[in-house]
Amino acid sequence: MQAVWRWLWDANHAVTKDDRKPLMQAFRNVLYATTEVAAEACYEDLIQSAEEYPNFLLYVQGLWERRESWCIAWRNIASMRGHHTNNYAEVTVRLFKDNVLTRCKAYNAVAIIDFIVSVMESFYRNRLQCFANGRVTMHHLLMEKLQARSKYITKKSDMRVVTSEEGTVYLVPSEDNRQLMYEVDAALGVCSCPSGMSGSCCKHQIAVFKWFNESLPNVPPVTDAARYTAARLALGDDAPSAQFYSSMTATDEPTSTQLVSVHVLPSSTQTLTAGECPCAAKFNTDTHHHTVFTGGGSSSRHFIGRSSH
Repeated sequence: MQAVWRWLWDANHAVTKDDRKPLMQAFRNVLYATTEVAAEACYEDLIQSAEEYPNFLLYVQGLWERRESWCIAWRNIASMRGHHTNNYAEVTVRLFKDNVLTRCKAYNAVAIIDFIVSVMESFYRNRLQCFANGRVTMHHLLMEKLQARSKYITKKSDMRVVTSEEGTVYLVPSEDNRQLMYEVDAALGVCSCPSGMSGSCCKHQIAVFKWFNESLPNVPPVTDAARYTAARLALGDDAPSAQFYSSMTATDEPTSTQLVSVHVLPSSTQTLTAGECPCAAKFNTDTHHHTVFTGGGSSSRHFIGRSSH
């Protein structure tokens, strides 16, 4: 879109100022069309709108010939997980420049290799440890947002389960039209709704996750198991046991609804013995103190504060 907008503003192409915005809007309709039929109809409208500019027609026709690479209607691929731009590449380069090279260009080849194997390794290890220790809340906030959108599903019977040789598919009704059913494939992590077709996580998948406790591949990682996996990736065999990352207030195996809450209530200080605390193995004393934020039940999270010995 930026390339088209720059083309329209180029004085050499002689597109009047009043026509630039309508032409850009017509191209935008082609770009964001959800089906191939709708994209072709929008393309015809664009051609009619640009009849006064033969050079723009030639430019658009050249883009249309390779529409599979930029038009959303041809890019509903589950493996893309809802990302239709090069977001992953851009953020990776930005993190490398900001945190590894610190925006400094005065490095030779040997220095760059040294920074990659030392600074970059340490940076990503710290990021994984922050997530494993519960210091990253964005996934919980995303889960709460999607759960709020799926509140119209009030009971498990609102959905249907279809089992076949190919696997299990869940039929989830639309919020606007209860007669319209979307198919959620838990194994692939896709849904037949417009958002789910591109592979992104939608409210229908969250409803399946909540009521059937299904583990979908693109659900935000909010479980204790996800935190332990991140710790193992960062620390390897030096990572604490899985019990270290489990809730200190839960007595049973937490459910999906317990794992997504981020409500933090006032703190209280508890004294734990070496046998009660999973991190006591790292200390030489028998008892130490933790500051634990407790709320009880399904609306609580805990944070381990500084230990005193």
